[in-house]
Amino acid sequence: MRDEALGANPLAEAVQAVLLDSLNMKTDLEVLEQRVFRERLWKQDLQFVWIRWFMDYPDPHNEYFDTFYGKKTTGRRQAWVNDAFDKELESGRDTRDPAKRLEHYKRAEEIMQTDVGYVPVAWVVRYGAAKPWVKGIERNKVGLPVVDGNIYVNMLEHIYVLDRG
Repeated sequence: MRDEALGANPLAEAVQAVLLDSLNMKTDLEVLEQRVFRERLWKQDLQFVWIRWFMDYPDPHNEYFDTFYGKKTTGRRQAWVNDAFDKELESGRDTRDPAKRLEHYKRAEEIMQTDVGYVPVAWVVRYGAAKPWVKGIERNKVGLPVVDGNIYVNMLEHIYVLDRG
């Protein structure tokens, strides 16, 4: 895994413990400097990889195409390639109808899970709560509050206080 903050090591160690306990699979955790990790990842020189991933924008294209598309010439994170999967991604990318796009990405997910293209092992969920009268909370395009906390910003760096003065 790459050397990073935000609790990645304890989560990776917990996954190690589950793999050992449930599958009798012993793994060694090798924490690599970011540059070294990336170089070895792009070369596909790592047998088993722990990657913490956040979507950059809320669209399946980011999660599937940017991460798992098999025809990328650089920056591929895995050796797995499936032509049917790639075809669904291309169709989803090129379709403007939102419902049809999601159908393509749904079929891509089914292909990936059936072919075991990757194994998601943990999901980190961040929540935020605020009383309705609290103002100034950033919202996304659909009106949902944006909770700080991904690999680019420090978690919960903003606090919003209502001035009742």
